[in-house]
Amino acid sequence: MHTDKIKLALLSALGAVAVFFEAYSSMLIAVTAAVALDVVTGLIKAKVAGNVSSHTMRKGLLRKIGLFLALGFGVFLDWFIPELGIVKVAPSFKEPFALMICAYIVVNEGISICENLYAIDPKTVPRFIARWLKIAGDSLDENNNGADGTYNDNKDNNGDDNNV
Repeated sequence: MHTDKIKLALLSALGAVAVFFEAYSSMLIAVTAAVALDVVTGLIKAKVAGNVSSHTMRKGLLRKIGLFLALGFGVFLDWFIPELGIVKVAPSFKEPFALMICAYIVVNEGISICENLYAIDPKTVPRFIARWLKIAGDSLDENNNGADGTYNDNKDNNGDDNNV
């Protein structure tokens, strides 16, 4: 019963945010779905592997919150840059920053979901889907390198993947 109230409150809050950010609601839904699927598949993967860790889950939760903050920052940039009036060239599509961040998050979460599913059962993910997501992720990564060529590949110093 208590869980149902939490679910209702969470869905209500997400619905209110989606209504508030009308143009961004589909992006918010896509990111929420991708993050939720990644968390669920990550938990199943950890359970199957026998290494469920509250420390890892807490760390993963903070990273997931960071994804939503990044999307919120994209929404802010979509409002702030035109408001300044210093950029005279308008992009050919609306919400350019939030859309780029949304695409990046969804593709990377998709890659993580495929990795989780593969760890659960290697026959679960068709190779063409895993290959397509890998190509899309690599393409996004090439465009996401820092000015100095550095890139954070979401791995810790031991080379371990830090997804949930």
